[in-house]
Amino acid sequence: MEITRWIDMLKGLSRAKWLLGQPLATSIVDDEHKKQREEEIKGFNYEQEIKCHITCEFILHCYMLSLQITSPDEGYVGSSLYDSWLQKDPSLQKKDLPRINKLGSGSDFEAYFQRLGIASGRARYTKNRKTDKYSNYPVYHTVYETFELVERFYDPAFKKQLAVAQVRGSLVYELADSTIIPFNALDYGEELKNYADGIYNLAKKHTEQMESYNVTFDHLFGAIDNFTNSAAGLHQRIKNVDINKHIIFAPSSHNKYAGESFPGIYDALFDIENKDDQRAAWEEVKRQIAIATFTVQAAAETLKEV
Repeated sequence: MEITRWIDMLKGLSRAKWLLGQPLATSIVDDEHKKQREEEIKGFNYEQEIKCHITCEFILHCYMLSLQITSPDEGYVGSSLYDSWLQKDPSLQKKDLPRINKLGSGSDFEAYFQRLGIASGRARYTKNRKTDKYSNYPVYHTVYETFELVERFYDPAFKKQLAVAQVRGSLVYELADSTIIPFNALDYGEELKNYADGIYNLAKKHTEQMESYNVTFDHLFGAIDNFTNSAAGLHQRIKNVDINKHIIFAPSSHNKYAGESFPGIYDALFDIENKDDQRAAWEEVKRQIAIATFTVQAAAETLKEV
């Protein structure tokens, strides 16, 4: 993902939001959806208001970043944003974690998330759910929603604005700068299980009809178990990834001062005549050639006109 592309897209969304709001933002996405499906990995809705709505593959990372940011709330001097977030807005399902809601629609992320399936999120500051009983944002989209309102009442020192900007900026930076995108498939599996439990409990209100029409959730739960097991395997493989190895070039595994082209094929061929199992050795050569072929062909596809 390129930082410049993020900046261009955010500028476009910003113009859209101030001109016509979410419909124009959706139009921008529709116009460039082919590029975005291939190039974007995550979209963030930038509203100036910490309340989080994100897709579940990024939950843990959001929590970890909030531990590194100082809370702007009164009474939380020296505490992290995570601490005040947890105290003000705990999760309904996991009381020891701050609340992160599922994304809905009706905002700029809708086109990315609902139409294109791009992992998305938004972050804003909100009320203390334990003490404040009024609406989250009483003057939203009214003539009273002005800079003066923020400066005089909502956030006079702009500390909360800063905290939200730090969360968003850190998330985008981490996505752009990480060697391996920090999505957590295990978290996704856990949330799938939670979602399935919820909808199953809803269906159980109609137990008699389910039995009569032979309705079962067994296969869904089985698929989620398979997903979770595969996710565990994925993260184990990620831990073992050699980040110094590139499909096309890498430092030589036999001479650190030299480089090699197609290092996977080179390593498979190295000293191959002395391998005990010649069939297995040449199967590995074939596998490495297939990997290189697929990668180069995939790169070629990205250069074609769309």
